[in-house]
Amino acid sequence: MGTLLLSIIAFCSTCMGGIVALRQREQLQRVMAFAAGTLVGLATFQWLPRLFSVLALLPRERFTAFVALACGFFTFHLLERLALHWQEGQESQRQEETSGIARPVLGVVSVLLFSLHRLLEGATISLGFSVNPATGLLLAGAIILHNLVEGLNAVVILLTNRSSRRQALIWLLFFACTPLLGALATIWVSLPTALLPRYLGFFSGFLLYLGASHLLPAAQRPSELWSLLWTLAGAGAALIMTVLLQPF
Repeated sequence: MGTLLLSIIAFCSTCMGGIVALRQREQLQRVMAFAAGTLVGLATFQWLPRLFSVLALLPRERFTAFVALACGFFTFHLLERLALHWQEGQESQRQEETSGIARPVLGVVSVLLFSLHRLLEGATISLGFSVNPATGLLLAGAIILHNLVEGLNAVVILLTNRSSRRQALIWLLFFACTPLLGALATIWVSLPTALLPRYLGFFSGFLLYLGASHLLPAAQRPSELWSLLWTLAGAGAALIMTVLLQPF
């Protein structure tokens, strides 16, 4: 019952972060800059240190973990190139600028990849309670705090890739539900310990590419100092979150 309740709170937390991004759509460039900083910060301050700590226990997985990191980086790059190529083909046939037809394939792919990670976040809450209630509450609190940023990031990625406001809201609801599904999935499925370095490596590469090579170039304006300041604020938020999650 505690796991279910906290998963529902995580759902609400994600929705709150996404709604902030939707309400600030007029200032999307600033929100994008903040989101880019948080994604790079999360990869640098949270995911990579976790990967190194796991590899200290599983040294034989070092090579495969870093292959997974490269796969995470270049897989998204490949998906981006394919999506852009497909969109350009559609634009040449239908003149999207005048018809208003959007092709938000890349944004949807990104959210689906993020959702895989969020399934495991929900499983983490459930497994924490299997250890003891205090551990479960501590893990849940950290994940709920983290979900505020993840909801914002998901909506920013969708809007950046030309999803409509309605489409972004629908995908946000799906995205917010995934921790609950992950918590329920622990009844039947668990992630093998040997696969953890590969999982951490893949998502580290994915976050680095998404933040540094996808959102950041779109958000930066060389003549405007605020874009840099918002990016640094996003990285600072990720650092503060990491300090709060230090027990993990």
